[in-house]
Amino acid sequence: MSLRQLLCGLACVCALFASNSSDAAIIYRETFGTATTGGQGASQGYDWGLHTGTTAANLSADTSTNQSVNRSANSSKPGTADAIGQVNAGPVIGATPAAYGAGIPFATPAVGNVLFWTPEYPSASGTAGIDPSTLSALTFSWYQGNGNTDGSWRVAIHQGGQWYVSQTQFSNTASVSSAGNFAQGGDDGNGGSSHGSELKSLAYSNSASSWFQLNFDGTFTLGATPGTGTGGAGTVLSLGATPGSNLSGVIDAFGLFSDVPGAAGNRRFDTFTIDAVPEPATMLLAAIGGCALVVAGGRRKS
Repeated sequence: MSLRQLLCGLACVCALFASNSSDAAIIYRETFGTATTGGQGASQGYDWGLHTGTTAANLSADTSTNQSVNRSANSSKPGTADAIGQVNAGPVIGATPAAYGAGIPFATPAVGNVLFWTPEYPSASGTAGIDPSTLSALTFSWYQGNGNTDGSWRVAIHQGGQWYVSQTQFSNTASVSSAGNFAQGGDDGNGGSSHGSELKSLAYSNSASSWFQLNFDGTFTLGATPGTGTGGAGTVLSLGATPGSNLSGVIDAFGLFSDVPGAAGNRRFDTFTIDAVPEPATMLLAAIGGCALVVAGGRRKS
């Protein structure tokens, strides 16, 4: 057997394994990490926009105690002991891994509707965005630690030129009384001296019945360098109707939306993550392409 045949055989075996693989890969993760503790930070420092109220007021540069990124020390989830980092996301402010001990986006009940979101994935990944049609699984996840159980978050996506939010609302099973308790316990929020944040996740479906349209016309424009984006005010931010057809197209922005103006306690989250599993056919074609390159390379040398 020639070396060319051996290499080709190995590549085709890799193709077989690739076609049977179901391991998810993290394609996006934002930790909102900052080593600068104390006070609040602006969401735009992480390339995330922030719009609130029914008229989509732009608060992307806000550093108030009503809505922004809380920088209390050792309050993030996961904490500094976890091996975790950014993936296709904006800057971490300060040294790592120390920065992962702080940084939680939040909004108070007074601001009403709130949307934390980012359009950074396409530029960070070098693609047009996330194409669900090429994926066998797509999952959004985050750590949630709302001040009360009547508050909730919905996944928000901008797909095919339209904003949508999940019909599923995610609430805490128990309240997280303060940002200082956010990192308590395990991923279910239990096990600490006080109840901590809980890991939430949504498996993407393009079914119209899984989503509401989101009426939103605010803007956020990325800057020339990470962390220098700026937002623009809109005129509307409200929950719409169920779409008339299934979702299609590329997802080029995403985040979390909350529409519970009567809820009590701050709404908080951290470590927004997107996992994806390529379609088996896509992985197989990629691996077979590698085999073809091996063969072509062997022919050029023979």
